[in-house]
Order: sequence, then C-alpha cells, then structure tokens
Amino acid sequence: MQNIGPETRLTDSLERELMAAAIQEQMQFKPGKAIKALIAKMAAKLRNNSSQVATKPVQAAN
Repeated sequence: MQNIGPETRLTDSLERELMAAAIQEQMQFKPGKAIKALIAKMAAKLRNNSSQVATKPVQAAN
C-alpha cells in the first residue's frame, strides 16, 4: 500500500491507478488468511457445541 501525505495532490490518472491497485489488492485470494478464518470458525463452533453439551440437563428415565 502506498502512503500519501495530506499535501499530495492527486491527478485523475494517479487516482485511477491507486483505485485500480486497491481494488486488485482487495480481489486477491490470500490462502493464509482464508485458512486462519476457517480454523477460527471451526474452533468457535466446537466451543459452542461443547458448552451446549455441558449445560444440557440430564433427564431421568421413567
């Protein structure tokens, strides 16, 4: 990412170039980030399931 100071004046071509670069960066697939998010979702689901199992009351058989 490029740092632009507050005194920098953007021309139309520079603005288009920066916008295109930002969009391209946003569209790129980042496998490390995707795997981290997947593991975090799985861990949250496991934590949720284990807390539900621990809090379910045991019913006596009649």
